[in-house]
Amino acid sequence: MLPLVEFALSNAVHASPGFTPFNVNGLANPRVPLTPPRRGSRISGGGIADRLADISPATVCKQVDDFVSLRLSVLRQVRDAMAKSQDLQKEYADAQGRVSAVFKTKLRPRFIGPFKVVANKAPAYTLNLPKKMRTHPVFYVGLLKPY
Repeated sequence: MLPLVEFALSNAVHASPGFTPFNVNGLANPRVPLTPPRRGSRISGGGIADRLADISPATVCKQVDDFVSLRLSVLRQVRDAMAKSQDLQKEYADAQGRVSAVFKTKLRPRFIGPFKVVANKAPAYTLNLPKKMRTHPVFYVGLLKPY
């Protein structure tokens, strides 16, 4: 079942590059069993040696040059389409204005300070905290670290 899913994904046109992965890799989409054969194609492969004998080296060089230029053209189109898609995705992400919450808790410093001790009440200490911290200034001794 998995090979069929992989084949279907590779044979579908993707939004970013505008091509199928088969087309990008091999410059052609594979024929599926329901695809009718093209006219003049020989499924059996008979007579291929006769056709290859008639090909001149100049024709082969031209075909190779055409293949390479087509390949480079497709790769250039894919690269441009991917860059355009990345720019569009960046615009959408920047428009959301989300800030990562990773640094808010996970990598935040565990201890801050030093702060001046104002009072000592049994197992708790009252600290002189700035108003902008907006937290209660009395802490249990186990939560404090000597400076």
